[in-house]
Amino acid sequence: MQRQTPEEAGRGVRAPRVTVVIPTYNRPQWLADAIGSVLSQSYRDFSLVVSDNASTDGTQALVQRFDDPRVRYVRQPVHLDLNAHFTRCLELATATSEYAFLLPDDDLMLPRLLETAVRGGSPAGAS
Repeated sequence: MQRQTPEEAGRGVRAPRVTVVIPTYNRPQWLADAIGSVLSQSYRDFSLVVSDNASTDGTQALVQRFDDPRVRYVRQPVHLDLNAHFTRCLELATATSEYAFLLPDDDLMLPRLLETAVRGGSPAGAS
């Protein structure tokens, strides 16, 4: 079942099937590559939320450079411990989508990861 906000439902906007959340804190040196790996997915029906754990660097400016409507920046008002931040990320991911992925800010997604996961099996052509 697709979840969406009441505002989206009222406008007839369908929520994306997948939400990817990248938790981050003061690590822009890796974050850009992580975001790029998500935006390069072969599967396109996703949103990307960058959850900033009250960084004190240029994280927000870095995220804003990605001119893509699927990207949303959420800044936590205070720094959370690791478990609390990950819990918040999962809440953000599962609020509107059927599938949720948590991608650490220093990791990359292979280009067909979402496609393979949503299809529920091996990549096309694999035996």
